[in-house]
Amino acid sequence: MGFVPRRGCCVGESRLREGGVEVLPLTVYRTHPIQELEPEIASALAAGEIDAVAVYSPSAVSGVIDAAARAGIGDERLPALLALGPTTAAACRERGHPAAVAPEDPG
Repeated sequence: MGFVPRRGCCVGESRLREGGVEVLPLTVYRTHPIQELEPEIASALAAGEIDAVAVYSPSAVSGVIDAAARAGIGDERLPALLALGPTTAAACRERGHPAAVAPEDPG
């Protein structure tokens, strides 16, 4: 018997199944983005007082950008995004915010 996270690599899951392993999907965590920024954070972003935001996952990239938009803070007011690794950096680019810093290997 084996398991892989539900959002795990589907290639790995299919290879396990091909090798005769019974795979039981297991959700180990879920990300729930905030609906609104704390007022002091929104004010600081709007005023340009925050130089950078560290983002550690693609969902964090969406969470930051979407929460800022709901607070009326447009893309032009967002500070530099510091991505943990290449996947997060790719999410930054896909949302139109190339990461200012993105190590190739977050290890």
